[in-house]
Amino acid sequence: MKHPVVCASPTRAISLTAEIVLVLTTMLLMCLAYLERFRKALWEVGGQNSWNYISRQQQQSESSLAISVLAASTCIARLVLAYFKPAAAHSCLFNTLNDIMLSGFWIYSIAAQCSRLATSHAQTIS
Repeated sequence: MKHPVVCASPTRAISLTAEIVLVLTTMLLMCLAYLERFRKALWEVGGQNSWNYISRQQQQSESSLAISVLAASTCIARLVLAYFKPAAAHSCLFNTLNDIMLSGFWIYSIAAQCSRLATSHAQTIS
């Protein structure tokens, strides 16, 4: 029995391609940032410029890497869903919930980084 060829709409194909590129880029950046030698080099440069006041660099790297892995898992799930073409309502619900979840995690990560920077800046001024 032959399986029919599955073709996604051009818009869906472009959005999945863009998502794959973004996920791979963030995964690569987070894996590089997770390495000790890169964090150490960044920490030294930050120390020379008086940027380092709170030592939560390791936790922030781990958090960002975990979010990146979650985004990669979600992207793989979307590719599988695009291949098997489930009911439109299920696919739409899955995509919407995952977009909300990933947006929330990335916003939390950015807010944690910004609050750390604001605290460091306030300590510099006083």
